[in-house]
Amino acid sequence: MGRVRDDRTRGSALPLGPRDPEESAASPARERFAQAATALEQALDGHDWLVADEFSVADVICASVLGSAHSRELLGEWPGLQAYVERAEARPAFTEAAAISNEPRS
Repeated sequence: MGRVRDDRTRGSALPLGPRDPEESAASPARERFAQAATALEQALDGHDWLVADEFSVADVICASVLGSAHSRELLGEWPGLQAYVERAEARPAFTEAAAISNEPRS
């Protein structure tokens, strides 16, 4: 596991991530993510998109955030969200928005 120096603790090395894999599964952040993912999957139940069954900026934003989790294989418990991210990423508008967000800002 990688380590990072933290000058506040006089040169001790802090682990990058939990030492115990079970600690990761039970973390408060993981629990909050699970609650949010479950709620979002329920909101999408029977719908392709979040707002009025039309692809919108809400979908661009949510699918962008979830895309990161999906690429790390963290959506296994939520197949509806996996399908949602894949649907969104296949949209030309999503691709255009992603290209704009990757442009350097002046």
